[in-house]
Amino acid sequence: LKNGRLEGKQNLVQVHFIPRALSERAIQEEFLIICAIVYGAQTQENTVDVVRGIAETEDGTPEVVLEAQITNYTAYLSGQIDGQEWENRLQVKRF
Repeated sequence: LKNGRLEGKQNLVQVHFIPRALSERAIQEEFLIICAIVYGAQTQENTVDVVRGIAETEDGTPEVVLEAQITNYTAYLSGQIDGQEWENRLQVKRF
């Protein structure tokens, strides 16, 4: 957890994970699950602003960084956007 609000920025939760496969689809599906867990684990509503997931190989080498705004996750959760739009709103950086 990085508390950015003290500096006028956003609160960020960063999670390192090893996906079951290094395909774009598998990584995005697992990242969506991570977003759900982070959203559900908030002790107060609107505590987390951004979720960053770093998909790594088993030896710890970063492969992909995904970043999502929690507001985009809640829009997906409530049906305001579909899965494709959620994916389009992700910030993705491949190594």
